[in-house]
Amino acid sequence: MGTLYEFRSIVHEAEAGGFRAEAIELPGCMSQGDTEAELNANLCDAIRSVLASYAADGEQPPLALVRTDPTLAVPLPA
Repeated sequence: MGTLYEFRSIVHEAEAGGFRAEAIELPGCMSQGDTEAELNANLCDAIRSVLASYAADGEQPPLALVRTDPTLAVPLPA
């Protein structure tokens, strides 16, 4: 097995139903699915495909360094 990467994703509920997501650390890598399980499987496939493409070209993937700040509490307007 090669290098193991851990990716976080931003998941959105799609207006037409289902879900869409993007891999935060790999800009432009996104997928969709009717269920969260399908979305996760599809996003993993998309990530593998993008990483394989970079490897085939002899390039390093442009993995973004993401800084995660503590959760912010924001009051809603009355």
